[in-house]
Amino acid sequence: MGIFTQVFADIGDEQSIEQSLSTFSSHMTNIVGILANARNDALVLLDELGAGTDPTEGAALARAILEELNRRGVCTLATTHYSELKNYAYTTPGVENASVEFDIETLRPTYRLLIGRPGRSNAFEISLRLGLQAEIVAKARQFLTTEQVQVADLINKLEKTQQSAEKDRQEAESMRRDSEKLKERYSKLEEQLQAKKEAILEKAHQEAGSLVRKARLEPRRPLKSFGPSWRRKVPGAKRRPSRRPGVNCKE
Repeated sequence: MGIFTQVFADIGDEQSIEQSLSTFSSHMTNIVGILANARNDALVLLDELGAGTDPTEGAALARAILEELNRRGVCTLATTHYSELKNYAYTTPGVENASVEFDIETLRPTYRLLIGRPGRSNAFEISLRLGLQAEIVAKARQFLTTEQVQVADLINKLEKTQQSAEKDRQEAESMRRDSEKLKERYSKLEEQLQAKKEAILEKAHQEAGSLVRKARLEPRRPLKSFGPSWRRKVPGAKRRPSRRPGVNCKE
């Protein structure tokens, strides 16, 4: 959010019969004070900006106030139901739409902040869910101007597009996690196979060394058995008498 040395807020309803302040007057008195003191290091919070008066004039005033705060570089968070301000956020650099998701089935907010998407009042849907006659709601829809219908359709399309994009994002995230798990699994298998390969090669090297040592020792073993008795094993071999010094041998 940043660091702010000033924080201003216009929230709630401070109307007063004693001071002859209507809802609009109380809000405007507060906003006049904010504009007189807010610097570019301030945070300004405005609830239902421009409410409490004619919607057309209220929306025009609200836009002028937001433009002035934006010109000064003041960080401002403003809530509104005016379509004109939603369009203003779409077309103005440095201004962004946002909304808190609302579950039309349960008529409850999900408290999930959606950046870049304006909210809908859902007045018709909520009225139907609360029991207002469908004929009255249908009649109310006919009173909407072409521009209002277009804005509502645009917001509805944006909601569907964002919901679809969010679904795709969740599926992509799920696939990414699965891919990471498979990658980790195959990495472990590769490590195990490499370890087995090295173990097999080491064993084969040891066995080969053992065979080589045996082959080197093999020719020497028969020579140890050669001795005086070898003549007995060879047919036709005769043993010559030994001659000792001082002994006369005759054949």
